[in-house]
Amino acid sequence: MPMTLEEIVEETAQWPDETVTLLIERLSHARHPEAPGELSEEWKATLDRRYEEIKSGQVKTLTLNETRAIVRKTVGL
Repeated sequence: MPMTLEEIVEETAQWPDETVTLLIERLSHARHPEAPGELSEEWKATLDRRYEEIKSGQVKTLTLNETRAIVRKTVGL
């Protein structure tokens, strides 16, 4: 019997970050094979820098609800 979405989330929550990242990349490529497979070195450097900014607390991330509230306010809803 296939796993439910909830079971997949519970299972992958136990995995190391690197393994989850690989899974996400493989799923993305499987769903969108026309997308470029490799990032340029410039994009990789930007992603690494942004990740470190978030990890260090230098940059604050927003929750989905916070983001939705900003979008609603911006578009006047």
